[in-house]
Amino acid sequence: PPAVTEEERMRLFSSLVIKVVNTLKSRDSNIRDAARHCLAKMINILGLAALRPVVYELQSNLREGFQRHVAAYSLRSILWSVLENYQAPQTNDEEALRALVQGQTQDGEGDTTFVVPDFDKAIDLIMQFVLEDISSDMKEDRDSEGALRTMIREQKGVKFREILEIVARCLLFRPTFALQNPSQPQLVSSIHAVSMPLLDALQAGEDSAYTGRVTEALTQVATGLSKNASIRDKELLLYVHATLQPFVTQMLGEYRRYREALGKLVAPTKKGKSAAAVPGVDDESDFEMDLPSYLREDESDDEEKFAFMREEGRKPKDDDPDAINKQRAAAWLPTDARSLKDQRAVVEARNQEQKDRVRVQDGASAPKLTGRNRYDLAHRKGKNAAGISKVTLVAIKFCLSLMQSSLKRGIFSNTDEEIKSMMVPFIPLLRSFLHIPNASEVVALSIKVIGSLVNWGVPLDTRMHARLTNRVLLIMIRHCASISTENELCQACIKTLVSMFKHFNDQVAQHERETEAAGGKKSERPKFPLDEFKLRSLVEMLTVSITDITSSFQNPAFQLIKEIIRSRVLLPEIYDLIKKLTEQIVLSHRKGIRETSSQIVIAFMITYPMGNKRSESQLVQLLNNCNYEFEEGRSSAMETIFHILRSFPIPVIEEHAYRFFFPMTLKLVNETSRVCRDWATQILSILFRRIMNVDLVQQFHDFAMKWLGTIVNSATDSQNVWTEETTAVVRTGAQVMSIFARSRMDLAGRAETVKSAVEVSFRTLTLLRTAEDEEAAEHYAQGKEMILPRHWHTVYHVVSLLEHMLTSLPGPTDTAIAQVGGAADSSTLSLMEQALDLLVYRHVWVRSSASRLLNAYFQRRSPQRKRLALHPTGHDLFHVPNICYQLGRKLCLLLNQSTELPSGLLDTIGQNLAYVVQVMVYHPELDTFAPESKEEDEDDVPVDGEDEEPREADEDALLEADNADEDDVNDGASDDEADEAPVAVSGDAEGEELPAQVEGGLSTVKVGMQFVPTANGHQQIPGTSTATKKKRARGDENAAPGDSELMTGADSNIVSSQRRGLTWVMHRLRAIGADVRGNRRWHVVRCLQQILQSQVLSSELLQAYAELIMEPLVRVMSAAQDTAQQLAREAASGRDTAALEEQQKEHMNVHVLSKDLLQVLEEQLTPTVYLEVFTKVQTKLQRIKSLKRQQRKALAVSNPALFNRMRVENNQRKKFGKKRRIQDFKQKRGQQGGGGMRKKPRRA
Repeated sequence: PPAVTEEERMRLFSSLVIKVVNTLKSRDSNIRDAARHCLAKMINILGLAALRPVVYELQSNLREGFQRHVAAYSLRSILWSVLENYQAPQTNDEEALRALVQGQTQDGEGDTTFVVPDFDKAIDLIMQFVLEDISSDMKEDRDSEGALRTMIREQKGVKFREILEIVARCLLFRPTFALQNPSQPQLVSSIHAVSMPLLDALQAGEDSAYTGRVTEALTQVATGLSKNASIRDKELLLYVHATLQPFVTQMLGEYRRYREALGKLVAPTKKGKSAAAVPGVDDESDFEMDLPSYLREDESDDEEKFAFMREEGRKPKDDDPDAINKQRAAAWLPTDARSLKDQRAVVEARNQEQKDRVRVQDGASAPKLTGRNRYDLAHRKGKNAAGISKVTLVAIKFCLSLMQSSLKRGIFSNTDEEIKSMMVPFIPLLRSFLHIPNASEVVALSIKVIGSLVNWGVPLDTRMHARLTNRVLLIMIRHCASISTENELCQACIKTLVSMFKHFNDQVAQHERETEAAGGKKSERPKFPLDEFKLRSLVEMLTVSITDITSSFQNPAFQLIKEIIRSRVLLPEIYDLIKKLTEQIVLSHRKGIRETSSQIVIAFMITYPMGNKRSESQLVQLLNNCNYEFEEGRSSAMETIFHILRSFPIPVIEEHAYRFFFPMTLKLVNETSRVCRDWATQILSILFRRIMNVDLVQQFHDFAMKWLGTIVNSATDSQNVWTEETTAVVRTGAQVMSIFARSRMDLAGRAETVKSAVEVSFRTLTLLRTAEDEEAAEHYAQGKEMILPRHWHTVYHVVSLLEHMLTSLPGPTDTAIAQVGGAADSSTLSLMEQALDLLVYRHVWVRSSASRLLNAYFQRRSPQRKRLALHPTGHDLFHVPNICYQLGRKLCLLLNQSTELPSGLLDTIGQNLAYVVQVMVYHPELDTFAPESKEEDEDDVPVDGEDEEPREADEDALLEADNADEDDVNDGASDDEADEAPVAVSGDAEGEELPAQVEGGLSTVKVGMQFVPTANGHQQIPGTSTATKKKRARGDENAAPGDSELMTGADSNIVSSQRRGLTWVMHRLRAIGADVRGNRRWHVVRCLQQILQSQVLSSELLQAYAELIMEPLVRVMSAAQDTAQQLAREAASGRDTAALEEQQKEHMNVHVLSKDLLQVLEEQLTPTVYLEVFTKVQTKLQRIKSLKRQQRKALAVSNPALFNRMRVENNQRKKFGKKRRIQDFKQKRGQQGGGGMRKKPRRA
């Protein structure tokens, strides 16, 4: 036998629990917290079976004063700790439940047994805590003589809300267990153990405050049950219906008695038939027949007649016993009917008189209430104005909330026919709630549940569907002044109407499918739920509501309009509604409303019949919307036109093609918004694609070609060629041709079409470049500087046209490019040579487009080909001498900019540079190094500071000087940064100008090489510039190397194989990466990423150029380490580090990328070579820093005055740079809503 029996163990456990519970009586809150924690641990160790003894001891031992609050608080804390991750167990009791329902076991007899979880066994005790916390006795206890005790933490707030939600979430939801004990279901069913005490408490309500607390408790139960994982759909339906039915019966009886007392019920006919048998009255439920006529949905009273006012009023029939003026004698009638001419005033006067009869007056003149009136007044306190008990309404609200939350969670399966059949009985119950007056919450919940059931797919016959729709519409019109209000009842009505119309539309669609499947055999079509007059009233209300721009509750109304349009009802008011919606496409300030309006208008134009005048008027209104003042409205209007062109039939589009083509073409040029320009492009693109008439498309092409060749055709008239209107026409033609080439490749890909477009573009570009050169020469002669060419927009669009043609039509366009151009002895550059020249254009848009054009050109020429030129006799770019050096040099010029390049341009530069390097590797004969005589000076390289979009004004702000002044190089830099600053960025970039040799036709070029003419042309003679000689005289190892110093060791083989161009490119990248100013290092690192990841260098070449590649990466890593050390020093000294943190954050991308590239380089090299090169680079950089420090020390000794002046200037630059960074940081924080920098506390 066990040493300790189960009985002894429970006795020991109970005594231990009692001791711990008694500890909760302490006044020390820490001791009470420890006791609660101990109780929770005990339950976790022993299991939930120990929960009931703990709850029992809490209830038994903590009964006085503040101890009751402590007990409730402790119970909530224990439940939180124990049931945090608990879920009700999933039991397999379907067979037992089925047997119980079928009557095989009765009153608990038989073999059927149900396992009740341990937690559920403690629910009855927990509910006692809940009811005690709800009751009004849970107030602050008083000491003798009325002195208030000190309030403890446990006394604050109420605990029953959280307790009930936890219990409802964790209980086992099996209401059918109650069949074992129908007389006391709370003993076997957990949900009954929770709900029945609360419902009984409602029946015995003390006052309105108590009823309100019980209502909150039931709401928390519904919330918790919505999260319960053990709920089964069928059992939930049975429970809700069984709970709801008694209260519905009680409500009907109370309301009937109330109406009888007022004499408003209709008497039965002499034949014993109800009023439902009277012709003209629907066969409603008994509840509705007890209502007077003005509450019925088919017999209109004064209010309904006021809502649905007809031009000719309907006269009541003589044999109608339920007419509004033929109520029974007990009904109230005005004493003088002539004094009240309006029936609405009669009803209002009657209601007011009834209120006056039961109103209590204060003072001595107040009437003495005796007899029945006295008790009747007390009884009416617990009822609403319609005589229905508030307890009944609360219980109904609980059931409806549970039903609605379950429908939202998707507990019910709409594919189960049994579930659908169980849902049907709820419809009459819910419909009866729609007639309850003065109970807006219950009516709103009922309407929500009806809408959810309809969306879920509950079966509805045509008659019930029409009744529900009419009743919901009547409620909305009576209780809602405007559809767009935030009234809960109004919004519920609109959403339910949406569900009703959607249900009707689905039935119509199903009917059409069945008719089509039956071979066109006609059957009865579903009937529309509303008559014409009510639908007109609804449409008029919707028309008014959509113009309310101040409301934020318009989405349901627009959904209702969408369903009405989908139903395809023909009313004149529908066309007026669409006109207002067309205006809302641009007028509404909400994007969702604009998009919904656009969808509705498109659906209307596709499905509804319209004549030619109306359709043209509609299109004209939409096109006029494209000229709206604000960008959002214009973009919405153009988006609507795009979807119209995508949805309309092709014959309709071809009929109105010109109506769309010309306005959108003007938008390409005149529109200031980029979003709207993109929409115009998409509209023209889909217009070209959807038109099947080749002649019509060819006409559009002819228009575009005529516009594109405006300058070429007017070249003889030099006075009118360069006007703003002429260049705008050229831009228009270029953009339209670009869209045409991308949209209709079947027509644009013809050889003659492509050749004519390329030739006109080439001639236009040549004339533009010639005019720019003349304008620049004129400015130079006048002593002015031309900051930005005047016609850069036109140049950009012409180059973009060539780019898109080469991308969309690569074969024909490449052939056409090789065929057009000047003669061999002509000074005119070929088309691709002009594209190469445009890489250094003074606007970033042109540079980006030219770079993409070259990239598309290179993609057709694989470097592995033996011959890169695809056209041996044409104008191929690789026929140009020294082409690889020119490409590499100009691409490096683009990288050598302080401002950050656009991401797309930087990627394209990296791809092109990787391609050039690969060509030099595979084709040594192209790896030459001979700069042309007409090369631009590097000091003239433009640096763009423009935004993503060009601006018509402030064009001077688009450019800045490429090389910053010496004073700006080290603004605010630390000593380590100053050591790394480029005293000489690169020797080959800062060489002195050599005098031009007239005989050889040479011009000055700033490179670190000297050139002499030979018999065969220009021969490269290694030399050293004057600036480089001065640097070497100072011992500066950062100076540019001479020819013998370009490569050492493994590089000698490369030099002997004449790879001079590749060597220059790698040195140039190293030199740009050594510059700490601006974003140059980021540009170089991104390009090195393209080169390393594409693996264009062989292992020998990579080993030869490893030092040049690694140096920029090591410099970035070293600068990041220096910044981190400086940040640590500043933080240790208590200084403000916000600026340094922002600087570190800005340089984080280049730091991470450099680290990754070093890992890639380590993988591609052998470990020995990588370590050797890495050590060599680090040693070199440290030696440069040390040498600069020595130079500064020597200057301090040799020339103290100069050193002190330079030091003062350096300190001033530091302060100015630091102040500027702090201001920039504050400005960024302010734009992000940060409210400025965080100030650190000052040290004591």
